[in-house]
Amino acid sequence: MSLRKLVKTFNNHVPSDLKSNEEIAEQICKFLGHSPSFKALQKSSLFSSVNPQVVHIVLTNKLVPVPSCLQFFNYLQRNPALSAPKPDLRAHISLIFRLFEARKFAVAKNVLNSVCIDENLRCPVSEIDSVMDRCGVENGKMAKFYDMLMRVHADNKQFDYAVQVFDYMTERGIDIEERSCMVCLVALKRADKFELLIEFFTKMVEARVEITVYSFSLVVDSLCKRGEIEKAKQLIAEMGDRG
Repeated sequence: MSLRKLVKTFNNHVPSDLKSNEEIAEQICKFLGHSPSFKALQKSSLFSSVNPQVVHIVLTNKLVPVPSCLQFFNYLQRNPALSAPKPDLRAHISLIFRLFEARKFAVAKNVLNSVCIDENLRCPVSEIDSVMDRCGVENGKMAKFYDMLMRVHADNKQFDYAVQVFDYMTERGIDIEERSCMVCLVALKRADKFELLIEFFTKMVEARVEITVYSFSLVVDSLCKRGEIEKAKQLIAEMGDRG
């Protein structure tokens, strides 16, 4: 079927005969499979039948190009007056993993940031893990997500959440990148959260995260600037003993 015929078909289509979320999602996916037809989809009565399950099915359909998924997601997010709901946490997570697959990490970080700054979406890491289970995310793909989540929380000065993520990754045996920990340390220093900085660094050491000269120097420098010379010396001695 040509794009013109497809658009005409859906413009005239009233979805009263669509009996399931899968059928509604399939119709929307046909639209999104032809990126130029998105404007026609905006005017389609299909939008009145969209619900969170439909959104999830559409966003996880590998036949729908990632740019089209992002366009669909953004349209729902920016038009709350529509009967279609704004994307929920599951929709955000589903899109983030599609973006990971397409190696669009900067865009994925923006989507994750929108979760962290939204009081209706921001939640403890245990709830996020539950949603990822529902989405069928494989354990091997979780490391990058949690690594990015910890960074985004730190960027937003949500340090309690960042520490939660670190602890969760440690408990689950998920690899933690030193660079992400460095992001947290720098953010803590800039926010003058020195006690939490030392506590976080201690967690890094106990979790056997690689300690580079940069992270170590940052902590020692922070202690010295606070006049805690003896504590700095003690830390240097402890790290020396650890090798």
